[in-house]
Amino acid sequence: DKFLEFLTSEGWEAENDAFVGKHWEVFDDSDEHKLTYTDLYKAYIAQLDAKMEAFCKQNDVTPEVVFEAVKKSGPNSDAKAFVGCLLAHSDYDEFVNMMKEEARSRRK
Repeated sequence: DKFLEFLTSEGWEAENDAFVGKHWEVFDDSDEHKLTYTDLYKAYIAQLDAKMEAFCKQNDVTPEVVFEAVKKSGPNSDAKAFVGCLLAHSDYDEFVNMMKEEARSRRK
């Protein structure tokens, strides 16, 4: 429950929105993957890792314990859905697609 609260907290969302808001202009609709995309992806992953580490430290648990608890939750659990989304965003191609979609949306 604490992990789900953490993932749905305003702080988590605000930090993610701030990252996207700061970097969306770099992304365009070309098929080319600029070197900058890789650098931003690494920064995004570092931000996710730091948030996960902060949660674990604050709750005196390891990431393994958190993911084991999520795995044991029901197949339709909100925590499992959020973790799936988190993992999808930790994939380079998913990250680029997310950022390009945001760029398209903001340019309209």
